[in-house]
Amino acid sequence: MGASGTTGAAGTGGASAFAEVSKIIVATCASATCHGGRRNPNLTAANLYSTLTSTSVRQCGNDRMVTARDTANSALLEVVNGQCGNFVMPQGCDILPCIAAPELKTITDWVLAGAPR
Repeated sequence: MGASGTTGAAGTGGASAFAEVSKIIVATCASATCHGGRRNPNLTAANLYSTLTSTSVRQCGNDRMVTARDTANSALLEVVNGQCGNFVMPQGCDILPCIAAPELKTITDWVLAGAPR
């Protein structure tokens, strides 16, 4: 994940960065059949930030979804990179990483920037 970029690009911090991350997560994970419906955690926009920063993922060694400045221990990045055993997301992913490189970089840069709200 360090190869994804450890230097901050313009616009990687603050509300604009979280807005971009939020769009990626809602589009990828918050469908009615996944985390926008009955599955926990619920990733609707209203509670997304608190969910990302406080929810632990058992399958990833109880790492929180997002651990500020720590991409190696942020389950959100671990699950899309196949680093939690057989547990990968989004569901049905069979080619790693499970999200496109630009989206992965946006999320990685945001985590490295301290996951600002």
